[in-house]
Amino acid sequence: MAKLLLVDDNLDLCATLTEWLATESYVVESCQTGESALELLAYSKYDLIILDITMPGIDGFSVCRRFRREGGSTPILFLTGKGAISDKETGLDQGGDDYLTKPFDFRELSARVRALLRRFSAVEVGLLQFADLQVDSKIRAVRRSGQIVNLSPKEYELLEFLLRRPNEIFNAAALLQHVWPSESTATEQTVRACVKRLRETLDVPGRPSYILNQRGHGYMLNSESKTFAPSGPDTFEEA
Repeated sequence: MAKLLLVDDNLDLCATLTEWLATESYVVESCQTGESALELLAYSKYDLIILDITMPGIDGFSVCRRFRREGGSTPILFLTGKGAISDKETGLDQGGDDYLTKPFDFRELSARVRALLRRFSAVEVGLLQFADLQVDSKIRAVRRSGQIVNLSPKEYELLEFLLRRPNEIFNAAALLQHVWPSESTATEQTVRACVKRLRETLDVPGRPSYILNQRGHGYMLNSESKTFAPSGPDTFEEA
């Protein structure tokens, strides 16, 4: 089931589009500003972004440009009332993959979404690798030395978040914001307990932990654990 990010400052349109795309079996998250879009894109993975251009603050062109500059490869469909050829040229040159002007037929939007998802799913591998860990983000599967590792949904989301940011350190408060953004009952202790369970599941006795706890600073992937990855065909190198 593909996960889409819808960015448009028109609340009524967002609600209608979310309902329509849900009937097409998509999971949709929406926001109304460019700033919010960049925050979501910093820690969540989407299969497609539907992006308005004219918004308060950071406009859609700037969101697209910054996302591409930071390495984002998710396909972007501009959905906007700006229909001039120069606007379309700008959008595509900034890194957009398709451009649909308002007003539009919902069936055409659905067809364009399907086409973009087909095109990009053919080249998107979705594999994350670190030491002898391999994560297939498409099916949310984790393997250690070729063997399946069973994780809870939050343990998986935490692991994927850290794997996508191998050189960054996050304290419990930051992880709470990024991995538990909509769970009002979660606390920093929730984060610490999840990290503990994840380390107990992944770690190998006698070897450095996969997740390093730098006291007073936070958590990050432990580069030393790569040194101890077993040799042979089941060894994976970080992508």
